[in-house]
Amino acid sequence: MEDRRGNKEFIMPVIKFSKNWNHKLNCNYFTTIRLLLEKNTSYYYLNLAEIFSVFLKGEKYCKAQLISISKIKLNSIVDNYLNFTDAGLTVIQFYKLMKKFYGKKKEWQGWDTPCLLLLFKRMNELE
Repeated sequence: MEDRRGNKEFIMPVIKFSKNWNHKLNCNYFTTIRLLLEKNTSYYYLNLAEIFSVFLKGEKYCKAQLISISKIKLNSIVDNYLNFTDAGLTVIQFYKLMKKFYGKKKEWQGWDTPCLLLLFKRMNELE
């Protein structure tokens, strides 16, 4: 398999989900919010525009193209109502979830926590 740059040793990038929050993985376009870490930031930027294997609970679920990456703070996510569309959660529920996922990481800063907002386009079988 080759990537879009012609690299023949290409291994399809992977994105993992523990839950299909708000049934977003069934949509044509979906977002995911990840803690902004140096290693994951590099990984996503290096794979921008690539097709990812999407895994849900350890099982391959679909393929999706990473089409956009934004750096955003947790408070801006809720200011723009992305907590509803991304996870289907109220502000308080969303904050508690993010704290559960990332609260023990050194990057955790409460509402000022830097995040990556990734936008994917789900690929159909013909693409």
